[in-house]
Amino acid sequence: MGRPLADEIRPKTLDEVVGQRHLLAPGALLRRLIEGGSDANMVFYGPSGTGKTTIANIIAARTHKTLHRL
Repeated sequence: MGRPLADEIRPKTLDEVVGQRHLLAPGALLRRLIEGGSDANMVFYGPSGTGKTTIANIIAARTHKTLHRL
């Protein structure tokens, strides 16, 4: 059996993420941190289905960091 469908269709880049433009648009705060390779620790909190895991996966992949899920 393969990975869950949600993992298969999950966006792989910041440009593929729908929503959160105030944070992820070119020049926006979080995008600048990610593209700059910031060493900041981050905790995402919010309701299910808002893209927290997707964005965390993209950040980890792009910055070559380890993602710890709780």
